[in-house]
Amino acid sequence: MFRRPAKNVASRCTVICTTLILLGACGKDDGINYCKNHDKVHADHADTIANLIINVSAAGDLEGSLSIPEAALGDSTAEEVESILSSAGNSFTLQTEHPCTVAVTTIATSAGGVNASYTASCGADNKLGKINASLFDSFDQLDEVVTSMTTAVTSKRFAISRQCDSPIFKLDRIN
Repeated sequence: MFRRPAKNVASRCTVICTTLILLGACGKDDGINYCKNHDKVHADHADTIANLIINVSAAGDLEGSLSIPEAALGDSTAEEVESILSSAGNSFTLQTEHPCTVAVTTIATSAGGVNASYTASCGADNKLGKINASLFDSFDQLDEVVTSMTTAVTSKRFAISRQCDSPIFKLDRIN
């Protein structure tokens, strides 16, 4: 059987959200087609899934909250995690026509993991093209991020996995 050469996994997984719905093939084929049937295997790794919630107002203001479970943090200490997340660029970057003002508003660590909140002021006339996440680069044990994004026009919920080339929109059975 012919197999494709391995791609740089981190670069495949950095894009969390685009304005277009991307459809594509998955990098892993283990008999149950992990990416296409992800909702059936999601519970098997639920303890390592991060959650990212992004709300973008019509005025161009963004509020985001990130929750990373302890199991996805690996051997990182609370101080290391706080240091990584204290720069919003280690969590996400915004691709816009003009620069935005981004701020980390809170970071809280606990025995269950870490939570961080971010804000960005981009302006109503500043078109948001993409929100890229670099969480996979920062946390080796993190395998998946479930993202909920709401804008003035739409609302989407999807998952990004290290093992898939494109976002997973089939989340029917995922809590």
